[in-house]
Amino acid sequence: MRYDDQGWGEPEGDPGYSELLPTDLLPQAIRSPYANADAARMGLDRNSVAGAELHFFANLNASRPSHKVVAWLALVVFVLPVLLTVLNLLRQLSLG
Repeated sequence: MRYDDQGWGEPEGDPGYSELLPTDLLPQAIRSPYANADAARMGLDRNSVAGAELHFFANLNASRPSHKVVAWLALVVFVLPVLLTVLNLLRQLSLG
């Protein structure tokens, strides 16, 4: 029995046919509007440390003042060690 014999028609001609996209195979948490498809391709999800951080910061809402405070504190926490390291290296180079 052919596919056409059942009256279904070919998938390309069927108006109800939709192509399965790679994003359809991702878990619901990755498909959220704030999620990044590139992160999912790299294997980052909420169960990995870097993925959890990415998910947390992606879900911050700029219209909420408490979320802005959290974002600024996180920026300080992540940038301050790098800044202090660079300043320390520059100080050591100048002392010689």
